[in-house]
Amino acid sequence: MWPKSTLWRRMGQWRHPFEQGSVQYLLRKEHSSTVVGAGLAFTFGSLKSPQRTSMSQIRSSNRSIPESQSAFEAPLNRPRWHALIVPLCVLGPLLGFGLLAEDVFSRETIRFDDPLLLRFHAHANPFFNAVMLAFSRLGGLPILGYSIFGIALLLWRKQRARAIFLLSAMVGTCLLNVALKAAFQRTRPDLWLSIAPEHDSSFPSGHSMLSSTFVLAVLPLTWSSRASLAVKGAATAAGLGFVVGVISSRLYLGVHYPSDVLAGFCVSLSWVSLLTGISRRRLRRPLS
Repeated sequence: MWPKSTLWRRMGQWRHPFEQGSVQYLLRKEHSSTVVGAGLAFTFGSLKSPQRTSMSQIRSSNRSIPESQSAFEAPLNRPRWHALIVPLCVLGPLLGFGLLAEDVFSRETIRFDDPLLLRFHAHANPFFNAVMLAFSRLGGLPILGYSIFGIALLLWRKQRARAIFLLSAMVGTCLLNVALKAAFQRTRPDLWLSIAPEHDSSFPSGHSMLSSTFVLAVLPLTWSSRASLAVKGAATAAGLGFVVGVISSRLYLGVHYPSDVLAGFCVSLSWVSLLTGISRRRLRRPLS
């Protein structure tokens, strides 16, 4: 067995997993058996792992794991799905928009436009007129009012990152819609006399883009809150139902082609997905 002085020198160079103060404590007479066991563990451990880890490295590695998660749970909760989902949600809608935009730019007739519009018009009656007019009005400029209220509420609750996310989504959508309408200059449908006529460019649909962007931007904020699963599911269903209602109203009123509203939804989905991927780390904190 090593003399006490030799063991002291070897143990003094070893700081993992014990601190220097702990070694001095173990070297007391009443803990001599513990000293022997620790010395053997150090000897055989050094043969298996010649590279020693300092306490600073261990502490720095522990900082990467949140205190609320264990070392086993942390790797399982890392959001690796975004590496595939976000690019698909950005590039997939862009591809769909590009296919529609190519036909619109070359002034080609899209085969499903007129038949779908006529099918919507076949169900026209006074009740649907009132319902669709209400959806169309709610999905226009009032969306900007909802957005301003939501941004103000988030700032009041000191959720600056979420407020910037919602503001960027809505402002970017407005700018994209103005630029795309000016670029394509597509005329409105004229299959029948609409009860709410529009006279500006048709492609892509502004109502479709505004309503889709607002709902798609609010959904990540809703699911990051501490609300119950039932509340989150109800909010998601209500938001998607509102988007479907607004899009259907534009077709029912005969002021947009189906390709217009579809292109608007594709642009909104791609834009919001891009912002979500950029702001993912800032949006991970739970919203109280």
